[in-house]
Amino acid sequence: MPDCTHLPASGRRFSACGPPRFMARCQTGKKGEPRLASRSIASRTALWVLVGSTLVLTAIGALLLSLTRTQILEHTHHEAAALAANAGSQIQARIDRVAVSARMLATLIGTRQGDAEPLLRDTLAANLDMDGLAAVFRPSPNPADALPHSPFVSRLDDGILTSRDLARDASPYWNSNWSLGGLGCSNGCWQRPFFSQSRHRQLINYSVTINRRGHPVGIINADVTLDWLHRILGSLAKPAGAYAFVLDSDGNCAVSPGSARACAPATATPCC
Repeated sequence: MPDCTHLPASGRRFSACGPPRFMARCQTGKKGEPRLASRSIASRTALWVLVGSTLVLTAIGALLLSLTRTQILEHTHHEAAALAANAGSQIQARIDRVAVSARMLATLIGTRQGDAEPLLRDTLAANLDMDGLAAVFRPSPNPADALPHSPFVSRLDDGILTSRDLARDASPYWNSNWSLGGLGCSNGCWQRPFFSQSRHRQLINYSVTINRRGHPVGIINADVTLDWLHRILGSLAKPAGAYAFVLDSDGNCAVSPGSARACAPATATPCC
């Protein structure tokens, strides 16, 4: 039998019996409302789950990116430090060789002034990092005395050694900055890099005082070419986008081969 529902109407009770199809629609309508609510809650839950998952994935991605960036920077730092240490050891060995040779010359020439030129030639021939060597002496305070022979031996582009007496130059060497500064270098000192107009190359001076009985009587001045320094920096296995450079004691860029930030030639008073 079909289901019947008694409904009140106009103060009377009557029996309304609908066909099974009508009753089925009534029942379906009553049960549909909670089903729509359930679907709405499920949709909202899925949306929040999706948003939460997106936020979690974003946070994880940012964390991984930060960790990867830190690892890359640390690796780059270690690689750069290793390259700098390698280049530094090579550079230090070369400049130590120049300093030792200049100090030895100062000791020998202090007692053998007459042998200054052949000693300079032998040392320059043995050390290709040097471009020139000078042994200059302070002139006598008596203007009537002859100027002391002050030889300067330099290397030409073809490797031939040539010499001249600086005492015969038009500009007196004893008034130049490199000579005045060198008289205070009892233990040896490096002077500022300069670009030699006559030799068309960048050089740097190493000066050491010639002492006799505890008094400075002259200086040994070594002109050191920076070509070997360019070669050392250029031979480093640098990663793409990296460049190497050398700073002087004032923090100025002295050498930076093969870089858009290559150093401009320094200006200073050249030795010879």
